[in-house]
Amino acid sequence: IQEDSSSSFTLVDLGSGCGRLALYAGLSRPSHWNIHGIEISELLHSVGVDALKIGMKEGMYVSNTQQPDLQDSESSSSSTNLHLHVGPANMFSNSVLPQANMIFAYSTAWSTSGFSEELGAMVLEDEWNTLLAQSCQNGCIAITTDRALNPKYGWQLVERIDVENREVFGSTGYIHVLEKN
Repeated sequence: IQEDSSSSFTLVDLGSGCGRLALYAGLSRPSHWNIHGIEISELLHSVGVDALKIGMKEGMYVSNTQQPDLQDSESSSSSTNLHLHVGPANMFSNSVLPQANMIFAYSTAWSTSGFSEELGAMVLEDEWNTLLAQSCQNGCIAITTDRALNPKYGWQLVERIDVENREVFGSTGYIHVLEKN
């Protein structure tokens, strides 16, 4: 990733669970990064918000708002903007997703449309391909696990990486770039 340190960079963790990736990125990324975690489960989201509140209490994050709530929590760390959102991904198709320079989706358990011999991978169902291709900007990088995005929607697979994952006895990461015509 070659980024211009004078312009903003937006990372979206789609299916952020309890916010581990978003919280870590909020502590470790440069000040021009905007980090969004989107989680559909209110229970998992509330765990992330609780961790964020503890981090704020410990001085690791500084609040942009008076009281983060469980619906949409925001904080910043060294001017890095961190946002934890709760709701289905399509609820953010006109707000968060169009800003994304990079999306990470731990998609191991997500539904597929079947196996692609061309990609050598299970392919995420069309609903995900359509949502992301229509919502994201050209050049957006999408990293998925154990499921690839479909090239017919503009997602070009640039690399696949096999990694250790004790939860499922190994995973494959797929790195895609959206090339809109």
